[in-house]
Amino acid sequence: MPKGVWTYAHLDPSQEQELKQAEQAVGDGVLIAFSETPITTSDLTQEQLDKVHDAEKKLGVTLVAVRKS
Repeated sequence: MPKGVWTYAHLDPSQEQELKQAEQAVGDGVLIAFSETPITTSDLTQEQLDKVHDAEKKLGVTLVAVRKS
């Protein structure tokens, strides 16, 4: 199974309209559209991984290391 990263979806106008209609059905909730983008993750050394984890803690985010195409 290919790996992927979930990102905000790029919707065309008709898809945006469908999303708005679905959102109205939710009431006071908000729907956020995501799509999976196939990528190849980077193989990191333990030292590199530790640096990424440190950056995640400092930034308060999740980081994903991917290979440049």
